[in-house]
Amino acid sequence: MDHVVGLKSLFSNLGTRNRVPSLALAEAARVRGRHAQATEQFRALATAGDATAQLRLAQAYERGEGIAQDVLEAVHWFNAAAEQGSVPAMARLGEIYLTGLPDAEGMLVPQDAEAAARWNARAAEGGDSAAQARLGHQYAEGLGVPKDLEMAARCFAKAAAADNPAGQLGIGMLQAGTYGGARNHVQALESLLAGAERGHSTAQLCAAILLLHGDGVEHDPTRAVRLLAQSAEAGHPAAMYHLGELFMRGHGVEANPSQAESWLKRAAAQGHIRALLTLAHLYRSGPRPDPEKAAGVCREAAELGHGAAQFLLGQFHATGEGVPIDEAEAKRWFGRAADRNVFAASDQPGSPFPLSAGLPQKFRSAADWSFRAASQGASNALYHLGTLQLGGLRVPQDFRKARRQALQAARGGSAGACLLLGELHAAGDKVRQNHHAAARWYARAAARGAADGYYDLAFLYFRGAGVPRDPVMGVTLLQAAASGGCAEAARALYEQFSAGEHLQADPETAMRWLHIAAELGNVGAACELAEALARHDPHAPPRETVIAVLEQCAVRGDADAQASLGQLYREDAGHESDPTQALRWFSRAANGGNADAQAWMAQTLAEGRSVPVDLEAATMWYEQAAKKGHRGAAQALLELRAGAGNVPAMAELALQKLGQSGNPADEAHAVELLRRAAAAGHPDALYHLGECLRVGRGTASNIPEARKCYEAAAVSGHRPAQEALASLPTPQIQTISTAAP
Repeated sequence: MDHVVGLKSLFSNLGTRNRVPSLALAEAARVRGRHAQATEQFRALATAGDATAQLRLAQAYERGEGIAQDVLEAVHWFNAAAEQGSVPAMARLGEIYLTGLPDAEGMLVPQDAEAAARWNARAAEGGDSAAQARLGHQYAEGLGVPKDLEMAARCFAKAAAADNPAGQLGIGMLQAGTYGGARNHVQALESLLAGAERGHSTAQLCAAILLLHGDGVEHDPTRAVRLLAQSAEAGHPAAMYHLGELFMRGHGVEANPSQAESWLKRAAAQGHIRALLTLAHLYRSGPRPDPEKAAGVCREAAELGHGAAQFLLGQFHATGEGVPIDEAEAKRWFGRAADRNVFAASDQPGSPFPLSAGLPQKFRSAADWSFRAASQGASNALYHLGTLQLGGLRVPQDFRKARRQALQAARGGSAGACLLLGELHAAGDKVRQNHHAAARWYARAAARGAADGYYDLAFLYFRGAGVPRDPVMGVTLLQAAASGGCAEAARALYEQFSAGEHLQADPETAMRWLHIAAELGNVGAACELAEALARHDPHAPPRETVIAVLEQCAVRGDADAQASLGQLYREDAGHESDPTQALRWFSRAANGGNADAQAWMAQTLAEGRSVPVDLEAATMWYEQAAKKGHRGAAQALLELRAGAGNVPAMAELALQKLGQSGNPADEAHAVELLRRAAAAGHPDALYHLGECLRVGRGTASNIPEARKCYEAAAVSGHRPAQEALASLPTPQIQTISTAAP
C-alpha cells in the first residue's frame, strides 16, 4: 500500500533526541509504534545486561519490528534473557527448539529436542502453563527426555490447572492411549471436551473422533460433526479432511459429495496430502466417476511424495484407469513408492477414518492373474507379484518371498525388478544397505531399458557411493536417462549446467535441458520456463513454446502450471493480454489450491475485473489464499472485512496501522476504526483507544475519555486496561468550603 512506501524514512525521522535510554522510554516508544526508536533503546539496555530489554530485542529481531528480521540474533537475545531468569524468554526458546524456526529468507533454527526440554522445564518451573504442556508432550513422546507417562501426566495437569487448553488436550490424549499405556475413552472425552469448549481446535478434533469411534463412549455423530466443523472453521486441516470423509460416506450427516469435495479441497489447499488421495477415491467411485480427474489429483499427491498415492498412480498406469496404460510409468511409480517404504495404496489399519472406498477390485484380479502367470515363470508377472507381496496388497505380506520372486524376475530379464532391488539396497529397506549392490542392480535395469536405472546410478557416481566418484560419468548417465524419457534426469542436467557443480556452467545448454524436462512432463521445469520468459532471459524459448508445455501439464490438473498459464495470459510487455484465458486458467488453478491464483481470483472478483463484483466469492478466495500463508491475501481480507464492519477486523487493522506507520493520517484512520470497534464493546479496541486518547496519538489527548475507555475494557477482565487504569492519577474532587464569609 502507498502509505507504507515511506516507512523507513518515517522511522528515520523519529530520533532518540539524545535522551538516555531507559526501559520506560523504550516501552513507551514500542507502544506508540516507534519500533526503530524502541529497538535502538532496547539494544543499548540489552547490551548493558537488562533482561527485559534483551527479551524485547529478541522479539523485535524475530518479528522484524524496527530492524531487519534475523532469527539467529533473536535466539541469541532470547538465550541472554533466559539465562538471567526471564520466563517468557525460556518459554519461547522451548517452543523454538521443539518445532524449529524459519526466518523470512527460509533459513531454519534446527529442532533440538534436548534444548527444548531444558528450556521448557525451566519455564514450567517459572509457572508458564504453555511450557508445562509442551514439556508434558515431550515426556509423553520421549522427545529430548526419557519417555515417562507419569511425568507427562503431572505436567499436563499443571497446565490444565492453569486453565490452559493444551494441558486439557494432553490429559485427554494420555487417557485415550495416544502415547501408549492404559486408555479410558470416557475420561478422555471429558478432558477433550473441556479443551474443546475453550476453543482448542485439536481438542475439538480428538473429541469428535472419540464421539464417533470411542470405546464405552455414547456415539454421537451429530455432535461429532459439529465439533469437526468448529475445528475446521478454525483452520485445522485434519478436521477439514475428516469432515470431508464424513460427507463422502454419509456418516453423521447426509451424504453430500459436493460438501465432501469442498472440505477435502480445503484440507488439500492447506497441505493435507492425504486429502488429495481421498479426493482421488471420491472422483473414482463417487456419484459422477471421473477417472481422469482421479488420476490427476492422485498425481498431485504422488508428486508431493505421498507413497500410497505413488503406488496407486502406478496401478492407474498399469490398468489404464484415467491415464493411458504405460508399463514404464507404472514401474516408475511403484519404485518411487517402494523407495518411501510404502508398498500399498491404502491407509494404515485401525485409522479412525479408513478409506471405505477401499482398494480397487482390480487389485484382487491382478493378484489372481499374477499367481497364474508366476506358475508359468513369466518374469514380469513375478516382479508384479513381488510388489504385491511386499505390501500385502490382496496377498499375504511376505518380504522374503517377495524378494525371492523379484530376484527370479530380475534374472528372467525384468528391468523393473532390477530397479526395485537397486532401490531396496540403496535405501537399506528390510535389507542391509549396500550401495555397491544397488549400483549393480541399477546398471542391470539400465541395460534392460529402464531410464530410471541410468538416473539412479548417476547420483551414485556423483556421490562416490558403491562406485568410484566420477562426475563426468554421472553427467553421461543423466544424459542417457533423459534420452530415455526420464524428465527428472533432464531437470537434473539443467541444474548441473546452471550451477556448474560438476561441470562448467552453460546457461544456454541449461535452458535447453530445462525445455526438454518440461516437454517430458516435469511441471516444475515448465513453470521455471515461464519464470525465465517473465524475466526476459535471452535463452528462454518463445512464448508460444512455453505456453504449449505449460498446457500439457495444466490439462492434467496441475495447479502450478495452470497459475503460470494465467500469469502469461495477463497483460505482459510486448504481448496482447487475453483476459478470458487468464480467468480460465487462474480459476482452475485456484480450485486446485494454488494460493497466488486464489488471491488473483479474489482481487478480480472484489474489483469487478472482466466479471461482476462478488464480494462473498472474493472473501472466500482471500480466505483460502490466506490459510495457505499468502500475506497479500491476508492483508486484503482484513481490509475487506474491516470495510464491511467486522468488529475484530476493524480492531486488528487499526492496531496494524498504529504499529506500521507514524503518518498522522494513518493514525487518525486507526483511531476512527478503534472508535467503531469500541462502540461495539470490543475490549482490545477500548483499551487501545484509551491509549491513543491518553497520549494524543491520532486524536487530541483526553484523559477523562481515556479513563472511560479503560474502565469499559477493565470491566470485561482486560488486564492491560486494568493496569492502565490503575496508573492514571486519581481525579481530584472539588470541595465546597463551609466557612463563614
